[in-house]
Formats: sequence, structure tokens, C-alpha cells
Amino acid sequence: MFGKFGRKKSADTLTLEVIGVITGAEQFDLGKNNSKGTQIAHKYARDLDRIIQRNRRVMDSDTLQFLRDSHRHFKSLAKTASSIAEGPIMSGPMPGVAVPLNVKANPDWQEKFTAFRDEMRGAAAQVFEKQYLPGFRALPAYEPTKEQELAGRIIMSLR
Repeated sequence: MFGKFGRKKSADTLTLEVIGVITGAEQFDLGKNNSKGTQIAHKYARDLDRIIQRNRRVMDSDTLQFLRDSHRHFKSLAKTASSIAEGPIMSGPMPGVAVPLNVKANPDWQEKFTAFRDEMRGAAAQVFEKQYLPGFRALPAYEPTKEQELAGRIIMSLR
């Protein structure tokens, strides 16, 4: 019953997530002043490493190369601090822990992330068109009714 919650992401799911991060379709929460950027990059690097090791023999060569390049970039982002502490530092909840009162986004991390997106955008589009777009084109066309369209507009206006 709860087995699906213990499963790791599949190769297809992770590939589509990485494509979304590169193209900007996947907006992940970087936190205030980019404070979570390094943690998110580390998570993607770890997941990509696991997927590459597990599925390298059964994957398409273009997809595998795309995932390897993405892994290299995420690993580089994970090694760079995404935010910089500035100003006074307060003692934390435990001895030996310091918490900065003010943080600002690290411009070096932001430049690396932008360069990563710019460099990998073409490869992401190529992998998506080759692997996933034919499946989307095979889906039947869907036309929402007027009520569904109105409900969708109302829901979107509430966000």
C-alpha cells in the first residue's frame, strides 16, 4: 500500500525533471536569497549519479550523454555556495552552530546555473524531441468543455 512512497525516481521521470529545470518549465524553490540552491543541486547530482549507474546499459546514448553532462554541471553547482552570509552572525540553537542574520544570493552560483541552462538547452530539446515528443503526439486531442474552461480560469485566478 505504501510501497510507492519508498520508490526512487525512474530514469524517465528524472530525465524529464532535468529537462524541465534546463528549459525553465520546472520552477524549483531556491529559498530566500537562493539559500537552497546548493542543496537542490546536490540532490539532483546524487539522483543522476544513481540513475546513470543503474541504467547505463539500457539507455539511449544521447540520453545517457545528456544525463552525464547534467550530472557534471549539478555536481559543480553543489560544490559552490548558493548564498553568502553577510552582516552579524547569531549563535544557533545548539552549541557550535552559527546562523547568519542576513544572506545574499551568490552571483557566481547564479552565473554557473545560467551557463548550465544555456549550454544544455539544445541537448535537452533534442532528447525531449527524440524520446518523449512522439508519445505526446500520439495522445488524442483534448478539447475542454466551456464549463471546464471556466473552472480552469477561476482556479488559476485564485492562485
